[in-house]
Amino acid sequence: MNKVIFFLVCVALAGCGRQVESPVVNIAIRNESSRAVDWVELEWPGPHVPGGIIPPGAGKTSLGVPWRSAKTGILTFVDDESRKPSRVEISFVDIDSRIASR
Repeated sequence: MNKVIFFLVCVALAGCGRQVESPVVNIAIRNESSRAVDWVELEWPGPHVPGGIIPPGAGKTSLGVPWRSAKTGILTFVDDESRKPSRVEISFVDIDSRIASR
């Protein structure tokens, strides 16, 4: 595969004020490449976050995901044309510290 696939994983806090239970976040996975990807999934210590099939320039968002403190996660996907599986490590350090400071 000659082109690099870029994913933007965004996490936004949902709600305001202090929460007694786990904070809740929205997790967005976006395909910034020119090729479709299949079997997109985020592997992390929190609940299952599926991405499924994501066409070029599109994304999927999981709403109201309970946050589990994590420093890293792995985004897995399969290139639709080459069928080559890939794994990309994602840092959650900044997000985790922002959530912990609330």
